[in-house]
Amino acid sequence: MSDHEQYAGYLFVYFTDDGKGGGEEIYFALSKGNDPLHWQELNGGEPVLTSRLGEKGIRDPYIIRSPQGDKFFLLGTDLKAHEDGNWQRAVTEGSRSILIWESQNLVHWSEQRMLEIAPPGAGCTWAPEAFFDVDSEQFFVYWASRLGEQESVGGKGRYHRILVARTKDFVHFSEPEVYIDLGFSVIDTTVIRANEKIYVLIY
Repeated sequence: MSDHEQYAGYLFVYFTDDGKGGGEEIYFALSKGNDPLHWQELNGGEPVLTSRLGEKGIRDPYIIRSPQGDKFFLLGTDLKAHEDGNWQRAVTEGSRSILIWESQNLVHWSEQRMLEIAPPGAGCTWAPEAFFDVDSEQFFVYWASRLGEQESVGGKGRYHRILVARTKDFVHFSEPEVYIDLGFSVIDTTVIRANEKIYVLIY
């Protein structure tokens, strides 16, 4: 049996947002084989993971597999956006932590961890993702934080930059650094390494 024949399908990891204080939890769905257009909700359509730390909400889930293939890490934003409906607070005074779970089989998950990785003064820590750097044998974990002084003319001032911290175990992290700064807010970023090149998608 080839490696491809062992796969059951694509795993879709997502959160919902009903705008009324619900849905900021993690759900799973499985594709029907090699068909990314048809999905079956797992766990009876109920949340698979619920945050009990920080703001007690989780958004923007991202899952990455270890290079050895023996473990999965699920990252998420520590944010309960509809607790008070105050997005200004979420942007300027939000959590500086990310949420982390581990699993060996995508079925049984570790206890939740919450790790503060954004620097003091960061307004939020949104949409964490990661990629494994084969040269340094570390994971690069990157996210969006709102940094700088108050808004100013010309797009400078306080806006979202992409920050990065490095880790080997998702427990101990290096000091955060600015990774991408375009002079205006950027939040959703994906980094892919393929064919000895690194591709950065900003959207």
